[in-house]
Parts: sequence; structure tokens; C-alpha cells
Amino acid sequence: MKRTPRKSTRAKARPVKKSATKKSSPSPFEGAAWEQMVRNVHKEQLLSQLVGGIAHDFNNIIGVILGYSDLILRKLPEDSPVRAKLESIRVVSRKASQLTRQLLTFSRSTGTIPQFFEVQPYLQSVMSIIQRLLTEKVEVVLKPCDSKIKLEMDAGSLDQILLGLTARLRPALVDGGKLLIELEPEVSPGYLAIRLEACPANGPEKTTTAFERYKVEMPRPGDWEMVAVHELVSWISGHLEVSSKTPERVVRVCLPVARSLGPTAVRTLPKLGSSAHHILVVEDEEPVREMAQEILQEAGYTVNVASNGEEALEFMEANERLVDLVFTDMVMPRMGGMELVVHLRKRKPDVRVLYTSGYAPEGVFQQQLLTQKVHFLAKPYEPTDLIQKVAQLLSVG
Repeated sequence: MKRTPRKSTRAKARPVKKSATKKSSPSPFEGAAWEQMVRNVHKEQLLSQLVGGIAHDFNNIIGVILGYSDLILRKLPEDSPVRAKLESIRVVSRKASQLTRQLLTFSRSTGTIPQFFEVQPYLQSVMSIIQRLLTEKVEVVLKPCDSKIKLEMDAGSLDQILLGLTARLRPALVDGGKLLIELEPEVSPGYLAIRLEACPANGPEKTTTAFERYKVEMPRPGDWEMVAVHELVSWISGHLEVSSKTPERVVRVCLPVARSLGPTAVRTLPKLGSSAHHILVVEDEEPVREMAQEILQEAGYTVNVASNGEEALEFMEANERLVDLVFTDMVMPRMGGMELVVHLRKRKPDVRVLYTSGYAPEGVFQQQLLTQKVHFLAKPYEPTDLIQKVAQLLSVG
């Protein structure tokens, strides 16, 4: 008797139907979008290096113009008809120096040089670059202020802060109008404020409004500028405030005022030096080197020069007693200023050092500068600045 085969009780596998859900959109951090972002960042880094290098070279050129203009002016009689022309050269050179400072502001990610400056004249000097961020339909207006109040901070950082705030207010001025900038000398004890208000062409001219602290959370697309601004302001113990009613139109930055009056400006170059003091100038740019040598010699010092770090070491080995202070550029071929000083101090630990550069200090050197462990003179420098720094260093110890 034949047995009928039993049917299998196992369930047959059925093909799983694909979900009809929508395909998720690709992440901006994957694939072609990510590759394009990396390429853009790389291009920005290259552009930043290029701009920084150009600004450094211009600082050297401007420094020579400023230095020799000052040296010639001091040798001319007061009634010389040439004096007015040389003064004009100095004024234009200082304006060029401000432009290179602004270029370095864009080219660097770190690096600050604290300095004393009056706020109102500073605001006047940055009006043109703020105007370039806006269309020709927008008028940038600085309200007059007689206050002589000062800040002690890096002027380049304040450039970045004001440009970032201008970028935040720019959408309110797409149809034209005015950007009002106002210095408020005393918003609270020890603090001043710089107020920016966007007045659209079809809106109110000026508003009186309450302010509230600006809170930075995870940045929205296009709002990275405000995060950078917030970090810079926080670094100097300041804070940002926005209008409680119109945050897209009114903002102000509150900054701590300078605790002291800062160094007193000296118009004439004093004879502070002594031929008993020997200074070694290390600079790879010949015009800058010769100018620094002449400035220091006219101030009364005995000066020797070297065109690079290796040449400076050779001089030090043969003339160790003839170096009381080294005035060295930081960025040079073969051997930079910091490496040079490491070798010099192995031979003479107590040698005084004054660094200079057209670049902003970065990294460890910046931290040492802020704690006054090293001494630095930014290019382009004027003769009085160099002489005062050198005299200050030689008078210590």
C-alpha cells in the first residue's frame, strides 16, 4: 500500500516587498557634497596664505617708507618746503598700513597683538572696508562723538567683530538704506558699546529699544560669522546684545575699556642709546635691515647686522660680548627668529631679544606674548616705536 507524501509544514519564504518609503536625502557630509566642501576649504586656506604673504611683503615696503620719511624729516629745518610733502607721504603710508592690517585680519585664523587705541578714530578708519561689504545703495554713517575713550585689544580682532556684525545686518539692507554706527562711551561701569543699526530705505530711521544678551547655540546655516564674533568678544571679556524687538536690525558689542592710558606718543626721536650697548639686527630684507641699523645708530647704539639666522650665529660665536640685544625678524629663510634665539641663548642665556614680523603671532609665541614673556614689535614700525622698545628692554636688569 502506497503512502501518500505528507505536505511540508514549513512556510515557504516569500520575497520581502521593498518599502515604499521615500529615499532619505543624502547627508551634506557625504559623497560629492563633502568632496566639494573639502575642496572649498582647501582653496580658502591657499587664498589665506597668499593674502598673508602679500600683506607681509607690503608691510616691509611700508615700513621702509615710514622709517626713512621720519629720518629725513628730523634732519630738515622747520621752514623747509619739503616737510609738507614728506608729511603727506607719512599719512598715506599709515593708511596703507591699515589696509595691510585688514588683509592680515582675513588671512589669519589665530594671532592677536594687544594695543591701545582711541575708539572713535579707529571707527573712522574702518568705514571704507565696512562699506565694501554692502551695496552702493547703502550709506554707512558714523555718528560724531567727542569721547577720547580707549580700548586695549587687537585692532584686527575688532575688525573681524564689526565685519561679522555688518554681515548679520546686511539682509535688512538689500533694498538700500543706512547703516548707523555709534560709539556709546559708558553703557555700564568699565564698559563701552559700539552700536550698529540697519535702517532700511522703507523703514524707520532710528529706533530706541531695549537690548538682551545674544546667546550662541548651534549655528544655523550662514550664521557661522556670529559664532566667530561671539568667540572673539568672549575672549576679551565682552558680550553681544541684540534688540529685543528687532534682532535682525539692531545689535551692539560691549567691550571693556582700557584700564590705563597706554604709552604716551613721542613725536621726536630721543637720543636714548649708549655706544656701550651693542645691538645685533637680524633681517633678511636688505632695505628693512639698513633702515633699522640707521635708526638705532642715530639713537646712539653700536649696531651690527646679519641677513639670516646662520650669519647671526657666526657673528655671535666670534663676538659674544658684543651682543646686548638681538632685534630679529621671525620669518626668514634657512633659520627663523625663534630657532635662532634658542641657539643664541645656549651661548649667552641673558641676551635680550626683540622680535618683529609682518605676520601676526600664533600658537605658543602668542601665549608668551600675552603673558609678557617675549617682546614683539609689529611691522611696519616707526622709528620712535623701535627706539622706545629697545630702550625699555636694555633698561631692565
